[in-house]
Amino acid sequence: MSSRWAGTTVAFLVIASAAIRLAASRRFEPGWIAPDEAIYSLLARSLWETGSASLLGAGGYYALVYPALIGLPLTLVEFDTGVAIVQALQALAMSATAAVAYLWGRRALGPAWALVSAALVVAIPGLAYSGLLMTQSLLYPLTTLALWALAVALERPTLLRQGVALGAIALVVLTHVQGLALVPAVVLAIALQCACERSLDPARRAGRVLGALVGGGLLVVAAAALAGRWSDPLGAYSAAVGGYELDAVAADVAWHSAGVFVLVAGIPLVALGLMLVQCLRREERDPAAVALVTTATAWLVCLVLEIGIFASRWVGHIAERSLLTLAPPIFLVFGLWLSRGAPRPRIWTQAVALVVAIPAVLLPVSRYAVQEAALDAFSFIPLWRLASITSEPTLEVIFPLVAGALVAAAVLVPRRALAVLPILVLAVLVTLSFVSSKEIAQLSRADRVWVFDVGDPRWIDAAADGPVTYLNVSSGFPAGVWKHLFWNRRIDTVAELPEAAAVGPLEPTTVSPRLDGVLLDAGGNRLDPSLVATSADFELAGERIGQAPRSTDLSGLSLWRTERPLRLRTRRSGFQPNGDILGEAHVRVYGCNSGRLELTLLGKQGEPVLLTVNQIPRQRLTVPWGEVWSGAIESPPDADGGVCVFGITSPGLLGSTVIEWIPD
Repeated sequence: MSSRWAGTTVAFLVIASAAIRLAASRRFEPGWIAPDEAIYSLLARSLWETGSASLLGAGGYYALVYPALIGLPLTLVEFDTGVAIVQALQALAMSATAAVAYLWGRRALGPAWALVSAALVVAIPGLAYSGLLMTQSLLYPLTTLALWALAVALERPTLLRQGVALGAIALVVLTHVQGLALVPAVVLAIALQCACERSLDPARRAGRVLGALVGGGLLVVAAAALAGRWSDPLGAYSAAVGGYELDAVAADVAWHSAGVFVLVAGIPLVALGLMLVQCLRREERDPAAVALVTTATAWLVCLVLEIGIFASRWVGHIAERSLLTLAPPIFLVFGLWLSRGAPRPRIWTQAVALVVAIPAVLLPVSRYAVQEAALDAFSFIPLWRLASITSEPTLEVIFPLVAGALVAAAVLVPRRALAVLPILVLAVLVTLSFVSSKEIAQLSRADRVWVFDVGDPRWIDAAADGPVTYLNVSSGFPAGVWKHLFWNRRIDTVAELPEAAAVGPLEPTTVSPRLDGVLLDAGGNRLDPSLVATSADFELAGERIGQAPRSTDLSGLSLWRTERPLRLRTRRSGFQPNGDILGEAHVRVYGCNSGRLELTLLGKQGEPVLLTVNQIPRQRLTVPWGEVWSGAIESPPDADGGVCVFGITSPGLLGSTVIEWIPD
């Protein structure tokens, strides 16, 4: 195959992949991955609007490169149009990784096998992240570029090549902190080069790279300390340092090794192990090929260790999205192995096959192939769907059999039929990609309906005419805050009650109501926004100017034009989103004086109902099934502007429609 024909084919491959991924992306609902997508959209808008990447004023380093890419379309044009532009850019960026891989591999592999590797690069399910506002869309091509630059520098370490490699690594780190794994990967790659050459010359030749890595790291820390902007060089990720348990780390590193197996469909991992053996035995003499193998191996080891350690404390399942950048170099080594006629020395082949197969075969797949892991592991979505269609025991049987069959294929397929192997890998990856993209569209749409029902998620922007404060009162659904921040640009401040679920890394103002309902922060200062969005279970002093519908599982939100100072009038608890009461419900009235709580109750089980005020019984009644009772509970005679607590208790299911405080 001529290089010109292969290059033209790669260009077509990139365009076709970008078009297919963009078409699939348009069926996704952005904002699905919370809080990540909201964080990156806020950082992007802040960077382009203020010149500083922050989260509603909260500090902490996250990334610079990705917000810089997506910020302009999200800031300058209407939201839907901006998201569509971002999705197109991301589909092109991730698909362009195929071109990077081809250019990297064509000299060592030859144009034909480099083209095969490039095709595999764009077949993995993880390219679906191009439809969501996630850094993976940039990490994928940029990390591949950095690894290519590192391999070139290892092959012939001129000053220019080493400088390019260091610059590319810095760019990856500025895109996501996980890129720091490239630093030990450089050291390990150099050590592997020394082992392959059986000499310390590679370490001496790469002295500039090692010195620059250490010196550059120290300069960054010193600059950050002098600027007084970072209390820790890792910024918002500083909490991830320390606090790990050895047994949990060992297990997660092993299971993330199995995650890599799923990511690349197994066979290329066997090829990587066998090519490393060839290099260590000095049976592979091409410097470009050796540099490719050592770079791919070093990155595999360092990234699996980094992500496995991190996931053992912070994730709880396989964080496949953080492993995506392993695919391009592994696929290139797979192509290299095929181009060399798939060397398989018997003893080494058996050893490599066991090392690759054991984590995959022993993986407790039903624990990780679950809906909760769908956000982080797209390749596992089809496995979860298989378990839901059949059963978990069926998945536990099928998965290790398929994993074993893939390893067996890598070992047993005769050389005259080697073309079967990349076709098999491609078929597995395309199947996983098709199923996962379809499920992502359904899951993201269902998530939007769950939060916003059939309403417009931008309802706050539609109703507000100025900056809005979001008052977070939920103790169990912080993702709802992030989803509203993602869709509504008018929200510029977040406040929260002390019992509300944390929405870190935001730094919301914590407020508490006085007896008269006035909300004060920890310093006793009043909160005085003119527009406030909060739970529909809260009534504020002022005018309700907008309301989101209640969904099946969540209470809706209301937008208020408030009186000043901001004051809470009533707070409901114990009511289901549809108004049902299961056991006991309360209405807390602040600044309670003479007045009444008007009620309309619906009989659903015909059980007795007790109405109380400040835990004192006021009325006992029964609402028969299918009937309606309307009435009121008067405030206590001694109400003096404090808090009155009205209670509604029934041992059975009780419905309600009107629950309203009417002051005299």
